[in-house]
Amino acid sequence: MSNNSFPRSKAFLFFVLCFITIVQSNFNAYGQFKENDLFQSWILNEISHTDQSELPDDNILKYSFVKYTFERPTSFYQSQTPGNLGKKMGFEVKGNKLSIKSPEGFVVNTLKIIRVSENELILVQPGVYGLEDPKALLYRFSREQDVLKTILLDENSVYKNQTGDTVYKQSSKVFAVYKGGDFEDDLRVGDGDFMTGKSGHLVASFLVGKNGKVDSLKIIKSISPAYDKLFIKEFNRFKKDWKPATIDGKPVNVEMNCEKRYLKSEDALPALMYSMNAGDLFRAQEYAGALEQYNLALALRPDDIDGLYCRSICYKSLGNMEKACADWKTIARLGSQVSKKLLEKYCK
Repeated sequence: MSNNSFPRSKAFLFFVLCFITIVQSNFNAYGQFKENDLFQSWILNEISHTDQSELPDDNILKYSFVKYTFERPTSFYQSQTPGNLGKKMGFEVKGNKLSIKSPEGFVVNTLKIIRVSENELILVQPGVYGLEDPKALLYRFSREQDVLKTILLDENSVYKNQTGDTVYKQSSKVFAVYKGGDFEDDLRVGDGDFMTGKSGHLVASFLVGKNGKVDSLKIIKSISPAYDKLFIKEFNRFKKDWKPATIDGKPVNVEMNCEKRYLKSEDALPALMYSMNAGDLFRAQEYAGALEQYNLALALRPDDIDGLYCRSICYKSLGNMEKACADWKTIARLGSQVSKKLLEKYCK
């Protein structure tokens, strides 16, 4: 008995070690990446087709800010705002396949992992004909901290507050970080029912100090006195959920912005239908028909950045650069960076 037990124990140990090695090999086979490398925030640095051709201007992703954040053990966030993580979702990695899951656990997107390293994440979004489609999208992400180092500080975003302290205005370079997912979504004013059947747009600003303390809330654009009162009460619930902004690793004061938008159902449903019709025509490059539908949709929802962007491309394609530039300026006023390069390129 004793003569056979030792070899069997060694054989079992050998099997376990081989199994662990196989699992690790499968996990690392698509770029020799270490598990720690993935768990951080990534900002989209470049996007192209897999055949290296440039995306056309009619693809809003070309100029969009996109941030992916992976947290242990399987949490995934996607955001289009520097200071927000975005809504919490899930993810799973099998071989070279990255599956993004809804909060309920359903797969909503699948991408191929090309490379993961300490400072680079490369993914492929399958095209119409799958991963081999030359028009599949190639995403190149860089670490958030590396991207922030390349962004220049806008001197116009710096001012002194009443106490004489330096304060920075929120930008893609300087921003406080909300500890939750999406701050504006988390603000459930009146338990989310107060604005049912109503339209409205609130704009507010507040200060996040270098000590993380939140104060100086100001209502810049009001919906109503009753709503504003509920908004302030709800806002105060999250005052401890902020991390201060930093520059070169040092905390600084920053003035942040917040907006809440509502659209009543009798306007929301027609706006959605007009947008869907416009999208179909836009993808077919029937820009005159798409423009007509976008005008109807934006008359009901004038702050729809995606709609404004697509309408601007319709104007550009039809040769009306004056109105295209006007839409790009509106997008910039709404706080999005998606039109910045188009303004620089076409509207000098």
